[in-house]
Formats: sequence, C-alpha cells, structure tokens
Amino acid sequence: TSGQDHPIGVAGEPIGGDAGIPSDVPLEQIEREAIVSTLASAGGNKSEAARRLGITRKTLREKLKRYGLME
Repeated sequence: TSGQDHPIGVAGEPIGGDAGIPSDVPLEQIEREAIVSTLASAGGNKSEAARRLGITRKTLREKLKRYGLME
C-alpha cells in the first residue's frame, strides 16, 4: 500500500485529496467545466473534443444537452 488515505488517480495524485479539485464541488460542475474547456480548446470541434475527453460524439452531445450547452 502507499500509506495514503485516498485512492491514487491516473497521475499518481490522491483522489479527493490535493489533486487540485475542491472536494465540495459537485461532479456535474467539474464535468461541465471540463466539457466547456475542452470544447473551447478544440475550437468548437465536437468530434475532437469528444476524442480528447475519451467519450463518443454521441455521449458528448447528450452531455451538452444535459448541461444546457447546445447551440
């Protein structure tokens, strides 16, 4: 074991610890912000944003609709 109280994330950072995400932020808000940021960095290209997020374009479209981000 690593001797830490939190599970270890992909980057080796503790999940829910000092990974740069406040523990009181709802997951939906984090996901929405990740989608908005990734879509912006992809120049609005939904296919590229979905690829960067590791989801299908269909899933991205569903999440955009859920979060009121559809054009």
